Amino acid sequence: MNGRRNILLIAGGLLLFAIATTLMFVAFSRSGKSSIDIITAPSDAVIVVDGKKLSRGTNYISPGTYTINVSRKEFIPIELELVVLEGDNQPFPVLLTPATEKGWDITSVDPAFLEVEKAAGEKANLRGIEFEKLNPIVANLPYRSGLFNIDYRLKDGSNSEIILIITVHELERELPQEQIRKWGFDTANFEIEYRGWW
Repeated sequence: MNGRRNILLIAGGLLLFAIATTLMFVAFSRSGKSSIDIITAPSDAVIVVDGKKLSRGTNYISPGTYTINVSRKEFIPIELELVVLEGDNQPFPVLLTPATEKGWDITSVDPAFLEVEKAAGEKANLRGIEFEKLNPIVANLPYRSGLFNIDYRLKDGSNSEIILIITVHELERELPQEQIRKWGFDTANFEIEYRGWW
């Protein structure tokens, strides 16, 4: 009985040691890295990041900028820039374009195409939310009235800074500025481009 008990204790101890060692290895190997969820369509596409083959799904990569190549027979290969930020679970959807009739046939049976579309939509939505946090006035735009319009465009070379575009008769410029103040914003905080209505 004691011999059996000792064997069970030793086996249990070895099992706990193996689990603890595995968890420490995983934690150490992921230390300082971000999780990137690479979702490809087709699902069996080959993914190469800076010369290293990765798998579809979650990968752990150090923050930085990388070149990602995704390819598969019957599809046009693509090379993209992958920017890895600090943080977890950053989606990176990649949709390959069919190059042949067989490639087009694959798009109708591989559920990965719907998965990539969903992930791309979610990513775009997150970008929109972040953009609106940086530029809360855009929640009110475009604004149209009978006397003026207020819209915006991105500043040249920026993907987050905006320029307000106000279309108004030059004698009525105070009207759109008053509307902006009603929304709770100070016009002095914006670059404004006026366009005339004559």
